[in-house]
Amino acid sequence: MATDYRLPDLSVFQWQQPVIDITNTPPVTPLRGARYIVGTNPDVGDWFLKAKNIAYCSNATGPVWLFDAPKTGMHVYNKADGKVYYYNNSNAWVEQISMGPTGPTGADSTVAGPTGPTGPTGADSTVVGPTVPTGPTGADSTVVGPTGPTGPTGADSTVVGPTGPTGATGPTGATGATGAANVSYDSDFEAVIITI
Repeated sequence: MATDYRLPDLSVFQWQQPVIDITNTPPVTPLRGARYIVGTNPDVGDWFLKAKNIAYCSNATGPVWLFDAPKTGMHVYNKADGKVYYYNNSNAWVEQISMGPTGPTGADSTVAGPTGPTGPTGADSTVVGPTVPTGPTGADSTVVGPTGPTGPTGADSTVVGPTGPTGATGPTGATGATGAANVSYDSDFEAVIITI
C-alpha cells in the first residue's frame, strides 16, 4: 500500500515553537510565554482581526499579546491534540499528514518478560514441631485414701442391766382353827376340798 509522504518545502520550511491550542478566544489568565494559533473567527478583543496569527503572551499582566503573521511553510506542534500543523499555499493551517515513513512498532508493553526462577520453598507452616515429653501424671482424685483405724465400739443398748435383789419373803399367816369338817388338798386342781 502506498504511503502519503507530505514532505515540507525546505526552501520555505520554518519550524515554530509549540502552541497550547488553536482557539478563537484568548485565555483570561495566560502565563507569560504562552503561545496559541488564533482561529479563523476570533472574538472581539485582543485577538480581533488576528485570525490565523500565532499569538504570544509577552506579559501576563493585562495580558499583553504579540502576534506573528503566518507564512507558507511554517510548521508548529499543537499540544492540545498532539498533532503538527503547517501553513499551506491556500493560507490555511492544516494537519501535517506525515513527516516521513512510520517507524517500527515499539515493544509491546503488555508482553510478559521471561519467568524468573522459582525461589526456594519457605518453611512449611504445617510441619508439626517436636513432641514435648509427657509430664508426670497428676494425683488421681478418684484414688481412695488409706482406711483409718476403727473407732471404739459404742455402748450396746441391748445389754441387760444387772438383776435387782430378790424381795424379802412376806410373813407367814397365822394357822386357822381346825374346823369340824374333813379338809383335804387336791394337788391336781390346786384346790382345797372340804367334806362335811
